[in-house]
Amino acid sequence: MPRLAFGLWRFVGRDVSGADRLLRTALDAGLTLIDGAAVYGLDWGGASFGENEQLLGQVLKADPGLRARMILATKFGITPGIPYDSSCACVIKSCEDSLRRLQTDVIDLFQVHRPDVLTHPADLAETLSTLRKAGKIRAAGVSNYSARQTLNLQQ
Repeated sequence: MPRLAFGLWRFVGRDVSGADRLLRTALDAGLTLIDGAAVYGLDWGGASFGENEQLLGQVLKADPGLRARMILATKFGITPGIPYDSSCACVIKSCEDSLRRLQTDVIDLFQVHRPDVLTHPADLAETLSTLRKAGKIRAAGVSNYSARQTLNLQQ
C-alpha cells in the first residue's frame, strides 16, 4: 500500500473534464492510492451525499484505462441523519451503492470511516469478510480507530 494517497474530500465542485485533469495529475505524480468517501464534499461546495463517488465514476467511465492505474479506496459509515450504523445490512448496502456510483465492479480498499459502538466488532468483521469473499472488495480497513478498536476488529 502506498504511503501517500490522493484524497477526494474536495473533489466535487468541478465538471467531469476538470475532475479528469485533477485525477490524471495525481496519478502522473505517482499518487496511485485514490481515497474517497460517499460523505466527502457534503460539507463543502453544496454537494449531495455520494456526489463525490459519482463524479469519480463518471471520470472512470469516460476512460476505463484509468481504473487499472489506481488503488481505489472509499469509506462507509457516515450517513447524514444516521449517527452510527455498521450493521450487516447497512455495510452491504453502502458497498453496493459505492460500486454503483463509482461504476466499478470491485473496491480495492473498503474502509470503516469511524467506529460504531453499537455494532459488535465480530459482526462487522464477518460482514467485511463476506464482501471480500463475494469479490466486491479486495481488502477492508479502518479510519479513525484506536489501536484497541483495530485489534478488537481483527479478533
